[in-house]
Amino acid sequence: MIGLLTGKVVSKSPTDIILDVGGVGYHIFVSLTTFERLPQESDELTLYILTYVREDVISLYGFLTREEKELFAQLLKVSGIGPKTALALLSGLTPSELANAVVQEDVVRLSAIPGIGRKTAERIIVDLKDRLTSGSTEIRVFDPKENIYNDVISALVNLGYQKKEVEKVLKQMPIDAGSDLGFVIKNTLRELSKR
Repeated sequence: MIGLLTGKVVSKSPTDIILDVGGVGYHIFVSLTTFERLPQESDELTLYILTYVREDVISLYGFLTREEKELFAQLLKVSGIGPKTALALLSGLTPSELANAVVQEDVVRLSAIPGIGRKTAERIIVDLKDRLTSGSTEIRVFDPKENIYNDVISALVNLGYQKKEVEKVLKQMPIDAGSDLGFVIKNTLRELSKR
């Protein structure tokens, strides 16, 4: 199986490219996300490749990042999702946006992609949510609470508090993505002063 190709871009379109590798032209399907970041024709390019094999077809799918390739492979494991639908998803959303939509169970966002209905979006969420949150993939899921935690820790460590003490207090506090940073810092300071 082919995992990586480096060569010159012979031609490109929003759905596929021809990559010349040592005199052999490989026809590679790409997402719109990858296409938008491709170099000019005749420039050198390295793509992560997923080789897709079916009874009568061998197709190559290329990605600029390992993250996008990994998410494409995970999408192919979802019942009813083939390479065309997986590419449509990755063309409509970046890998992190897609991962966040799955983790946050955002059916509306997923079903806004052409070719993805409500039932398909729900199936994607059911099949992928555990895989994306378990850390078994390389996809970085953005957690809005993480920014608040990091900002509070940074602010209080700069004031002289021990990082481990601040983390202990934060674990006991109810914080969500909409929490006010100043409010969280005040409450954390209040709890730290009791210790």
